[in-house]
Amino acid sequence: MPLSQPSQSHNINMNPQPLTWINIAAITIVLTTVKFFDGVLAPLLVSVFIAFAIYPVITLVRRAKVPHIAASLLVTLLFLASIGTLGGVLGSSISDILMNIDHYQASLQEILSSINLYANRAGLPIDLSLLNIESLFATTEQSMLHVASKAGNTMSNLMIILVTTGFIVIEAPVFHRKLHRHMRSEKMVISIDKFVHSMNRYLIAKSAISLGKAVLVGGILWGFGVEYYVLMAVLVFLLNFIPNIGPLLAAVPLTVCALLQTGINETLVIVSLYFGINFVVGNFAEPKLLGSKLGLSPLIVFLSLLFWGWLLGPVGLILSVPLTMAVKICFERSSNYQHISEIMG
Repeated sequence: MPLSQPSQSHNINMNPQPLTWINIAAITIVLTTVKFFDGVLAPLLVSVFIAFAIYPVITLVRRAKVPHIAASLLVTLLFLASIGTLGGVLGSSISDILMNIDHYQASLQEILSSINLYANRAGLPIDLSLLNIESLFATTEQSMLHVASKAGNTMSNLMIILVTTGFIVIEAPVFHRKLHRHMRSEKMVISIDKFVHSMNRYLIAKSAISLGKAVLVGGILWGFGVEYYVLMAVLVFLLNFIPNIGPLLAAVPLTVCALLQTGINETLVIVSLYFGINFVVGNFAEPKLLGSKLGLSPLIVFLSLLFWGWLLGPVGLILSVPLTMAVKICFERSSNYQHISEIMG
């Protein structure tokens, strides 16, 4: 069965049906419900997209004559073990930072004083003493303590996510067969197949790119003797899923960490290499690997980041592109609202 029907998907309805008050009211009710229950829906969405990401691995394992349930459990447990190991390393890094935070505060104040002295000698109008370092470190310490205090809730949420993911990947073939057997609209089946295919391709490509960036950045930090290179690599990996601003957000802790543990010259080299990697990835690797898989204009990507971030919090920021792609495909397969899909592209 073909994944798309060009004759249908590219013919814009010349008389698109406008949004009625009933449509607007229904959308408002749905969004209000999602916002109210975001604590429940966010982990469920994470489970769904993790299932999308690991299902191709399950398919590869099944080619070795491994039964589907065994392959699903094996891959899910390996994923759980990886997350558990990584969580232990991150927890150790956060504990170490909290133990040495006073030392890092004194070091940063000394570095800023040196920069001020150099700027004054050069006649540059820079006064970094205006920065409230004590307040900054106090806020950072409170945030880390808050994260540590929520570790139990985070682990239980993670277990719920992984168990839900396990059920999703185990039931996926059965659900797919039922869908094709009972769905009366072939057009809807094609839309669902297209969505699943697009999500798999996007998540695999984006995960590979993010992992490559994280490994490179972690290797650079390790080479310069930065202790928390694993923590920084994880931040780079996760924040790379946030369009446009994610790499910039990752640059802030990376720069501070490098500045505290190396020196000004080394930090300049590290930051230059980091932005060089982002330039290559953003201008060559991502266009080549992702290409037109997104099918979204840059403006829509940015607006979706704001919208889903408001609706679902941090999970919405990370999943903003896949969720918007799902909405676009729904519009694309609707004869009344196909024009909205064309605008989004």
